[in-house]
Amino acid sequence: MMEAMVDRMPPGMIPPGMPMPGGEQPTLREMLAYQPERSWTFEVGGRKELFDRRLATTFALFYSHVNNIQIIQLLDGGASGRIITNAGRSTSRGAELGLRFAPTTNFTLFSEYGFADARFSRYDSGDNDLAGNRIPFAPQHTLSVGASYVHRFAHHAFIDRLIANVSYTGVGKIYWTEENDVYQPFYGITNASIAVERGAFGLDLWARNLFSTQYNAFFVNVSDMGGNVNPIVQRGFPLRMGVTLRMML
Repeated sequence: MMEAMVDRMPPGMIPPGMPMPGGEQPTLREMLAYQPERSWTFEVGGRKELFDRRLATTFALFYSHVNNIQIIQLLDGGASGRIITNAGRSTSRGAELGLRFAPTTNFTLFSEYGFADARFSRYDSGDNDLAGNRIPFAPQHTLSVGASYVHRFAHHAFIDRLIANVSYTGVGKIYWTEENDVYQPFYGITNASIAVERGAFGLDLWARNLFSTQYNAFFVNVSDMGGNVNPIVQRGFPLRMGVTLRMML
C-alpha cells in the first residue's frame, strides 16, 4: 500500500483542506501536513516488598490529556494510500498492577495486569461527532501470568544454567475504527522456552502461540473502484517454534 507522510506543519501554516488567502488552492504538502501532539501526563506509583523480598508488588495510576492527537486516516478507503492527520483531543486514564513471588531461589511466579480507558474527548470526523468513542488500536486490558525456573549446575559441569519459562499474555478489547463499529475481542497466547547457558553462550528452544490461538493483528476497511467497502484482516501468527543461539559480549 502506498503511504504518504510529510513533516509536521510549521506554526502558522494553513490547516489541511482550508482555502488559501485570495482563493488559491493549497499545495499537496499543505494538504497533507499535520500538527504536533502536545500532552499532559500524570502518573503515580509504588513498590512494596514482603517476606524477605520473596513477594514484590507494584502499582501505578496514570492520566493523560492529548491535544491534536495524531491518527492514521485512509484516502479513498485505502485505495489511494494513507496519511497522518489530527483528531482533536483525547484523554486516557488507567492503572497497572504487578505481582512477583519467589517461593524458592530457583522458582518465580509473576503476574501483571493493566487497564486503560482511552477516548476522544473532542473529535469531529466531518460526518459524525465521535467524542466519547474509544481510540483505535489501544487495548483496554492487558494481562500476563507466568513462571520461571532456573537450575544452576555444579562448578565443573559442562552447562552452567538451565532456564525454563512459560507465560500467558492476554490483550483486548481493541477497536479498529474511530466509529468503534469493529473490534478484536480479548484473546491470549501462550509462550514457552527452555535455554541452556555456558559462559557467554546460550541456546534457546522456544515456542510462541503454543496453542495456535486465532486472533486479528490488524483490520482496515478498503473501498474498491465500485465504491464497495471490503474488510482486510491481518491474522496473527499461529504456532511458531525455533532455536536461537546467542552470545553475550
